[in-house]
Amino acid sequence: MRPAPDVADLVGFAVEAERAGIDGVMVSEHVVLGPSADAAGRPENPRDYALPGNQDPASPWPSPIVLLSAVAAATSRIRLVAGAIISPLRHPLALAKDLATLDRLSGGRLVVQPTVSWHRDEYAALGVPFGQRGEILDEQLEVWAKAWGSSPVAHEGNHFSFGKMLMAVGSLRSFAHSPGRVRLVVCAVVAIAITAGAIYGSFYKVTSPTILAPWFALIVLVIGFASTFVTRARRSASSQLPDLTKSTA
Repeated sequence: MRPAPDVADLVGFAVEAERAGIDGVMVSEHVVLGPSADAAGRPENPRDYALPGNQDPASPWPSPIVLLSAVAAATSRIRLVAGAIISPLRHPLALAKDLATLDRLSGGRLVVQPTVSWHRDEYAALGVPFGQRGEILDEQLEVWAKAWGSSPVAHEGNHFSFGKMLMAVGSLRSFAHSPGRVRLVVCAVVAIAITAGAIYGSFYKVTSPTILAPWFALIVLVIGFASTFVTRARRSASSQLPDLTKSTA
């Protein structure tokens, strides 16, 4: 088997992918990996998908934001998918600034999938409580919605609090249902993905335990799409209401 490619080779792969007509390139991430990353054993075939607990701690994980910035500079059309950004490991304002900057530099090609990940050692190394990662992500999505909207923004929460702040870099793209925000894919357990996707995401991906029966998964998806549709319809309706604070004289 050939060795793992150099980081610069990954940029070249993205250029070739764009030339071939491929729609997007995706990168994942870990900030660090601890000894328990392969506690469940590594796959016999190194090409197999490595599940949580089956990952080589020495695997290279370049920064997805830096790598996608290099890809953005070398391409013009292909979508840049920051898959599995482990958001709770960073402050939401700092990450919102980096993502919005990349989205602007790439001409609105960025797609972001925030997640919480599975690796307890990684959270311990960065001083973030592993057991609270889900609620941290929930609050971060709330902060992002404010940061990518109008400035100044303020927030008072369980994990993050700050007074009125200005963020100078905004996202290039503007959606009718989410003006000035980076495109989000919410990936989580079923109920969380439906709720967060409907509120914050442009669309969302549902991952659920394999023990769920197919018919139940189908019902969940239908409910999720209906929830998203209703939420967007309400936003659209509210945006068309007259501004009663302005004089009509």
